[in-house]
Amino acid sequence: MLSLTLPLPTILMQSVLLLVTIAIEALVLRNKLNLTRKTSIEYSLSINLYSTVIGWLIFFLLPFSENKFLELNFVSFVYFNNFYIKPAEIWSIYQTILLSCVIFFFLICVIELKLLDILEALLQTSEEHKKDPKASGKPVVLKKRITVALLKTEPSKVSAIIMANGFSYTMILAILFLLQIG
Repeated sequence: MLSLTLPLPTILMQSVLLLVTIAIEALVLRNKLNLTRKTSIEYSLSINLYSTVIGWLIFFLLPFSENKFLELNFVSFVYFNNFYIKPAEIWSIYQTILLSCVIFFFLICVIELKLLDILEALLQTSEEHKKDPKASGKPVVLKKRITVALLKTEPSKVSAIIMANGFSYTMILAILFLLQIG
């Protein structure tokens, strides 16, 4: 019989950190992209929820089977908040964590940037759609807007997303550090 163990403290911590992230990133998006408070919160909420789900899916789909050392340490950290390592191997796990954090930071930035573009494409109302209300419901128009959103990105959005993620990741690291020493 299979047993299911939920890492409830990890889920609760992820939820709290996600709330902090949404607040910080909404503030940066509002200031950098000149959005209203409501719009910036909605954008931040949407892109962070989707990027969190995508990030966890990517992480769990990575092939850990070749490296039992990483798998054992990840499970130990998620469930027990400490690493299962010998003192001689501690530098190896820290190098792996640092490299993973840098890769995940840029991966999440790209995911959030494209999610923001797609979200704006889905919500945009251009002048031609105001003139012709029938055109906005056509699948061809929606497909074209999403294709353009995937292929084209404004530089101001790139800098806003990187800055928002930088601030929110810094705050997350500070919170995690304070929890570890407290």
